[in-house]
Amino acid sequence: MLQRCWSPTWYHSTARKELGIGLAPEEADRGAEPCDGTQEDNPTNAKKASCKESAPASHVLWITAFRKLRPISELPAEEVLRTWWSVVLCHYELWKGGIHHRDISESNLVYYRNAQDVAVGVLNDFDLSSTTEGRQGNERTGTMPFMAIELLDQEGPEGHITRHYRHDAESLVWVLVWVTLHYAHGTRLPRKDRPLEAWQSVQATECSEKKSWFVLLGRRQIVPPPSQQNNWKIAQRCLKVVGTYHIEDDDKPVMTVEEVFKTWLYNLVKDFLD
Repeated sequence: MLQRCWSPTWYHSTARKELGIGLAPEEADRGAEPCDGTQEDNPTNAKKASCKESAPASHVLWITAFRKLRPISELPAEEVLRTWWSVVLCHYELWKGGIHHRDISESNLVYYRNAQDVAVGVLNDFDLSSTTEGRQGNERTGTMPFMAIELLDQEGPEGHITRHYRHDAESLVWVLVWVTLHYAHGTRLPRKDRPLEAWQSVQATECSEKKSWFVLLGRRQIVPPPSQQNNWKIAQRCLKVVGTYHIEDDDKPVMTVEEVFKTWLYNLVKDFLD
């Protein structure tokens, strides 16, 4: 079932009264200087008289209302996994529906609290998204520390690799890894205690090398914050599957969206969900 996918609610200027923010500016101006249509021989009054004719062409004010959204990294460790998972489900349903996000990153996984004070995960920022009827999807898009290893290799930046669901699925794993290792109790750790920080300041190919090493060997040397022990177990499970895929021969198995979702994500996380 599709989880919560956030979209803005639009309000017309006629709703300003209900929102308690008064008249639209152009409505206030017209009220301050009414058009009486008298003494048209006077240039000033003639301008007033023409106001009635021009009124239908006046601008209409629109207001965009957003929920207050916060990054999932600010959540306590015990809430991070469930909120992250709700975004995973949302992304999966969107992809199957032909909407491809293509920029999974820490800042784009956010949440809000509902009336029951439960954190609800939200996938935000579709500026770089594409549809199956639109772009081919092989443009290099994404935030480097969270991009799939394959997209960071030489052919990826050159646009020679078509985007697949597995690339975004891997990015979702990297977000979980990043939050797990860089935050404790909703607070970002000091820079010296953030082991993946350097990934933000290197070139694509170097970032690919660092991530490949981390998947195969580096993750075994990491000690996460005590509060993130449980999340780190899940992240390592996912990393192991991702690493196995990358070290396989060139004849990698062709996997459907459903197969990637189950083997890379669902089967590894389900035991940790309530």
